[in-house]
Amino acid sequence: SGTLTNFALSGSTSNWVTGNVNAAASNNANLSALSMSSGTLSPTFASGTTSYSASVSNATSTVTVTPTREQANATIQVRVNGGSYATVTSGNASSNLSLNVGTNTIDVRVTAQDGTTTKTYTITVTRNLQPPGNALRFDGVDDYVNLGTSIPVFGTSNITIMAWVYPTSPNSYGIIFAKDNAGDANSQFRFFISNSRLYMQYNALEEANMVSPVGSIVANRWQHVAFVKNGTTNTLYIDGEVVATTTVSTNMTNNGHPWRIGARGNGSVQSPFAGSIDEFKVWLEARSQNQIRSEMTSVVTAPQTNLLLYYNFDHGTAGSNNAGVATLVDAASSYNGTLVNSALSGTTSNWVESYAMVVPTATSATNRSYSSFTANWTAPTVGTVTNYLLDVSTVSTFTSFVSGYNGLSVNGTSYNVTGLTANTTYYYRVRADKSSVTTQGAYSATITASTTTVPLANALQFDGSGDYVTIPYNASHDLSAGGALTIEAWIRPAGGGNVITKQNYGYGLGVESDGRMFFWDQSSQASSVYAPAGIVTMNRWQHVAVTVEDIGSTLRVYFYVNGTQYGPYSSSQAQINNGAVNGTLDIGVQARGTCTCNYFNGTMDELRVWNTVRTAAQIRSNMYQTISGTTANLVAYYNFDNGTAGGTNTGVTTLSDQTANANNGTLTGFSLTGTASNWVQSTAWNVWRGTSSSAFGTAGNWSLNSVPTSTDHAVIASDASNMTVQITSEQSLAGLGIHSGASATLTNTLNIAGSLVNVGTFTATAGTINYNGTAPQSIFANTFASNTVQNLTVNNTSGVSLDGALAITGTLTVNAGTLTTNGNLTIGSSLSGTG
Repeated sequence: SGTLTNFALSGSTSNWVTGNVNAAASNNANLSALSMSSGTLSPTFASGTTSYSASVSNATSTVTVTPTREQANATIQVRVNGGSYATVTSGNASSNLSLNVGTNTIDVRVTAQDGTTTKTYTITVTRNLQPPGNALRFDGVDDYVNLGTSIPVFGTSNITIMAWVYPTSPNSYGIIFAKDNAGDANSQFRFFISNSRLYMQYNALEEANMVSPVGSIVANRWQHVAFVKNGTTNTLYIDGEVVATTTVSTNMTNNGHPWRIGARGNGSVQSPFAGSIDEFKVWLEARSQNQIRSEMTSVVTAPQTNLLLYYNFDHGTAGSNNAGVATLVDAASSYNGTLVNSALSGTTSNWVESYAMVVPTATSATNRSYSSFTANWTAPTVGTVTNYLLDVSTVSTFTSFVSGYNGLSVNGTSYNVTGLTANTTYYYRVRADKSSVTTQGAYSATITASTTTVPLANALQFDGSGDYVTIPYNASHDLSAGGALTIEAWIRPAGGGNVITKQNYGYGLGVESDGRMFFWDQSSQASSVYAPAGIVTMNRWQHVAVTVEDIGSTLRVYFYVNGTQYGPYSSSQAQINNGAVNGTLDIGVQARGTCTCNYFNGTMDELRVWNTVRTAAQIRSNMYQTISGTTANLVAYYNFDNGTAGGTNTGVTTLSDQTANANNGTLTGFSLTGTASNWVQSTAWNVWRGTSSSAFGTAGNWSLNSVPTSTDHAVIASDASNMTVQITSEQSLAGLGIHSGASATLTNTLNIAGSLVNVGTFTATAGTINYNGTAPQSIFANTFASNTVQNLTVNNTSGVSLDGALAITGTLTVNAGTLTTNGNLTIGSSLSGTG
């Protein structure tokens, strides 16, 4: 330290004064950091790089930028789209900057401390169009997008290529994406459409060659296409569904040709695509089917890990003069493309309105009945919808359509499809439509919807004293030597009589008042084949059937009542008798002319004639269902759903044949009024509808609005609501049928006087099954879940037999009759009873 000597130390001289040193001001106008509130800068920020791009969603209407200066005394200003600059504090966000749809320019100007040195960083921000935005239309002559040669070859990488395409000429060879040149057989790569099929080919001599089925690509409709390479497995998708799969051992090799969208070639234009392309992506990973389906209908945020290329085609103004808008921006990696030969005006070689991604989601049908269902769907997640176009078919490939449902225009997101056939499987799909791009929308997934079992409508009551139905001759009713026959019906007989007979004195089925069934064949009663007495119950609904097979010198005959089989029996006749030449088929009478007699007395429904021997399983599985008139080998089918039940039906004298033969019958002798000798309500089945709950014992759950009783046949159909049906209180039934797909659970006692026919699921591990009929009963194979019941009771003096394995975990009680086990019974606990 020093010591001052002789200083006055006051005033402005000989004293301490303020210093004034002039240092040179900084000229550093760099930023050390720059970020945005939405979107990602491309390339990554570097102080020396002044030009960037970014994209944001259409929903993003404003952004902020946060610049940070490199030198502490520099000042920063920001503006958007040439507006006024506003000062921003270093390291802080700017005020909101409004973005237009399309291209926006954000300038960040840095002024150095010296006040003269400036540096401007520019961010070109693309605010995407409202999805689906625009697409690029290729004229199919010479348009393409040149992506250059910088995009890396995929080599051993797993990859996914996907795009939305709208081909106008799918039969022509049109490239979607390629690195290829005609004549180069050593190394090629092309993803394309030709012959209405999707192809993927790469490497020498098309080592990896895949193709979708013929007709899988259609004209003038948006479709999503994808290719996935996952190790050695290659897969093609159309609209999210797998259309081809193959295994390859080769990897993609390089060539010197440029990457192109819409054509291939190196200098020339080869295989130009005709139509529009949108939402093109390449991932350096194998995307799953669920990921592909998700991306089909949504916009991807870019960049993302492993997303190599993403072109959303949201440039220009659709269909307008777009001269100069010739760059296709890559939102993933800045591999921008250049449009070549595009007219950039009009609608055939320009940026155009897209209707890609606008796909409704079809959902399950509701309100299904025997003649209708409600088709449902949800609105697309993107795009504008004017209306929807609904297709309904009985063919899953929609090669034909239900009348009136080939692109039916619908407003809203549901439609009641009517005029359908019972017990039939239908398919429906839907696509969105918009007036400015009409009929371009892509199809939803296909939904399967089945119509329900008919809750039997009407039956025909015969009074036994002159009522019958005459069916004109049809060659399909004649059975040749070596032929086969099945006749079946639901009947409620009040006495004996013929159900149906081929005239005169040909084959036929009848019942006697003592409960016997008979097969009539030839004029002599001695030639008829009879089943035992007592198997048919008077004044009760039951299903009866006969099968007849010509086995050479005799006929083999089986009878069925409620699915229980009787036989085989033999006839002395060598073949099935067709009766008189051109003989009619008569219902409810033995013969006409020599003996117009043996009239049927009772009610009849669901009469079917087949030219084949139906198996026991077929008879049982269909006895509680209406069927389609087009079922194979069905030559006559009368469901008796004519007239008004119990009404005045004068003039309603036609019985409609449901088969293609349309061999309708004519009623004779019926009064056609009241509840006898007339069309009446059928009570053969009481069908579960489940409208109130899952409780079996609730009347409102049944088609007849009453709980089935010991004289009723209950049917649990798979199309009903409130499944599984719960039998929690004791119930008594004439019979029970459970359809495939339906289910019921027993936790109490179920008394069955007839048959229990289950082709669905019936769980009886916590209840009692009591077979209490009067005619012989059978417990059919696989009636119960896991072939197990808790308790089984036999109360039938005619006996019960087991047709398949059954395990009893609780108690077997035989109170009356016998249980014939046929070696099929396992008892886990105890045995009791006096039978």
